[in-house]
Amino acid sequence: GPSSADATVAAAAGAATCSGTPSAPAVSPALQRLLLAPELVELGVTAADLPPGLAGLSPALVARVIRKQRAAEQRALPEVRRAEENERRRVALPQLFDAVVGVLLAHRRSTMYVAELASKVAENHRLNMSREDVVAGISAIAERAPEFCTLRQLTAGALFKRRPAGDAAAARRRLADSVRL
Repeated sequence: GPSSADATVAAAAGAATCSGTPSAPAVSPALQRLLLAPELVELGVTAADLPPGLAGLSPALVARVIRKQRAAEQRALPEVRRAEENERRRVALPQLFDAVVGVLLAHRRSTMYVAELASKVAENHRLNMSREDVVAGISAIAERAPEFCTLRQLTAGALFKRRPAGDAAAARRRLADSVRL
């Protein structure tokens, strides 16, 4: 009977389907050796996963390329992209907080509509955030630092209001600490 190595090569190469008809062209001995390398067996790599011309490369290099391809495919999933965006926004909160405080101080105001505040932050501060991200961040600041500020929904839009006794330093520390968690 066939040895277990032959069975592994046949399975890895995808040489036959259940009906016994060939599903892929013959696999070269060099490609068979590559597919049997522990690095690629561990990843469950088949001949169909490999682009042509890899038979001469080291198994470690091929495994690294495949891991990177799979990671890129994973990052492309909508739920993964959403989670990465949320994490990026969370990490940017302390810098956004500084920008919001700066805009309020520069304009000598304690209240400002969120749309106006977001526009002024976006045009005056170099944050790598879209306007929508800035608006979401302002809401997150109000949610996480209620002793410093509030958001009120009015018919003209949301109003950001800094509390008179709001301690900016303590609120920023708490935002920075929440980022480190």
